[in-house]
Amino acid sequence: MGLSLDQALYVLYPDDVRTGKIKCKEENDGRGVVISRWDLPTKQLSDDEIISAAAKLGEQYKTMLHMQKCVGKLADIIEKTARSKRYNSSSSCISYINSSNVTWRGEAKCFLAWRDEVMEYAIKIQNDAEGMFIAKPDMDVFLNDIPKISWPS
Repeated sequence: MGLSLDQALYVLYPDDVRTGKIKCKEENDGRGVVISRWDLPTKQLSDDEIISAAAKLGEQYKTMLHMQKCVGKLADIIEKTARSKRYNSSSSCISYINSSNVTWRGEAKCFLAWRDEVMEYAIKIQNDAEGMFIAKPDMDVFLNDIPKISWPS
């Protein structure tokens, strides 16, 4: 899997993408992601700019692959957390959200809130790392820093 067009443009023109001068959109006609807005004067990139952008893209691609591995490990942690309370899976645990059993309902609500918090953390770190706003996180640090669940008693 490579970088998408919008990711590549972000590396080349980060300020212009952030300010909306360049926008991409997903087409449903089989063309994939296309540039939908280009409010920049057309300019020829110098050889140095192309070489620099290629290096950034390569580093960003390595970060993207690393973050995919981190998120995969995070999915395992989410499933193991549900199983720690003897649910078959995270989906099984969440399915008790409207249970008439107070304990199961409480665990489902707690688990769902925790999973949302974990995913918000993961998405923020992934976006920041892939956007090169932060260094690629060490996997152990990334996983250790996820919010901890506090099951109801």
